[in-house]
Amino acid sequence: MQTVTITFDELYVESGQQCAYDSLALHDGHDTEAPLIGRYCGSRGPQPLTTSSSAVFVVFISDTDINVGRFALSWKVNEGLCHRHNFTGDTRTTSF
Repeated sequence: MQTVTITFDELYVESGQQCAYDSLALHDGHDTEAPLIGRYCGSRGPQPLTTSSSAVFVVFISDTDINVGRFALSWKVNEGLCHRHNFTGDTRTTSF
């Protein structure tokens, strides 16, 4: 089975207790019903993490108070193809 390894290249999201204001959530599957890998905020992302399947669902949540935030993720599928995408305050949905 294929897996996906996610690396946080950059994380700059409003921090708060339990990431209550802004957060980046990763789910181990195709949607928000999949198990939650983690919810992240602030300026330090986790070490690289690997899903248990070939899909990861990324959700960025932001309140309207502080409009500063960005993150950059790299991901690797199986043996090799590495992808990178920078995410900013754009509210459009991007599919890969």
